[in-house]
Amino acid sequence: MTAIVNIIKDRKVYLGGVDLSGDENEVNLTLEFDMKECTTFPDSAHVNAPGLSKVTLNQKGFVSFGEGLVDETFVARLGKAGVPVSVTQKGGLAGEIAYVTKAWGSSYAPRMAVGELPSFDFNMSQAGGAVIRGTIMMAKATLADGAHQGTAFNLGAVPEGSKMYAAMHVFDGSASGSIQIDGADKITFEQTAGPGSLYKVVNGPIAGVQWRAVITAVGPTTVFVVAGIA
Repeated sequence: MTAIVNIIKDRKVYLGGVDLSGDENEVNLTLEFDMKECTTFPDSAHVNAPGLSKVTLNQKGFVSFGEGLVDETFVARLGKAGVPVSVTQKGGLAGEIAYVTKAWGSSYAPRMAVGELPSFDFNMSQAGGAVIRGTIMMAKATLADGAHQGTAFNLGAVPEGSKMYAAMHVFDGSASGSIQIDGADKITFEQTAGPGSLYKVVNGPIAGVQWRAVITAVGPTTVFVVAGIA
């Protein structure tokens, strides 16, 4: 099979209620497991078993200083409780794939050299839970006041032992909503008080296949929603 290579021109990175896409030019998402040796007699080679999962997210770009800008955003996230972070595979359209997890800032290194643009290196680490390869249920958009239904996507049923995960990022305004399957609410997002984000989980089994996001905006509100099963 011939590989299809696409030059990267646009990716979206949403951290809590902040869109970092216009500040970054490199994102490295690493998914791995600790390998624990379980070699016993009479094994003739090392035998390993997967331990705990580990997710790290390294972001690079150009730093800006001031209220509500990159420097303030990153410093506020260092060592603090995990917030939803979503990274799109492509341009962030509904139906495309995005990775989402809860993470906290583990290191922040602004770089400032004479004659150069100030840049940064920001690392985030998983704050428990899972990293989800989910589907974008609503692309980032400014919604008018009132209720809005997203497109229905066939994400499949949630089997016993699995979970449905969902995150809602609110960049301005205020919103509440839900993730529905066949018209019934399965995940509920309470109303946000300004910019922020919510991360929700519901246990399987859940029958049905057609999932959609339903968001109620209070005044003009900019939101992004992603959901996935793991």
